[in-house]
Amino acid sequence: MGAILVADYDELPRVLKAEHLADRGHDVETVGSHEALLARLCGERSRFDLVIVEDHMIRRILEWWLHDFSPRPALVVTSDTPSEIWDIWVIKLPRSVVGCDDFLVRPFSLDELTERVERVLTRRR
Repeated sequence: MGAILVADYDELPRVLKAEHLADRGHDVETVGSHEALLARLCGERSRFDLVIVEDHMIRRILEWWLHDFSPRPALVVTSDTPSEIWDIWVIKLPRSVVGCDDFLVRPFSLDELTERVERVLTRRR
């Protein structure tokens, strides 16, 4: 399957996402802060097929994300409405610039998360 990094400030959603994806055969690691996300992505073993990250984390490290983030798929989890996603992420920061392959708006089911993950990984193969 895929090597996935799940980045979420909140422990319970982070663990639920990670366990759900691991149960489906993915190799999953987690981080709980934007500092840990930066450290993990800049580390020697930062080979991930997909990064699932909360939009609040990206906003905290946006300059680095835009300029130094090596090309790899990212799925952004957000509480923004679809129109806010369009205004903020697509018009102001096009997905190609942000390095984002898809958005997942809260609330969502774990099955929807799995479908999005599989779709992004399939597109990137």
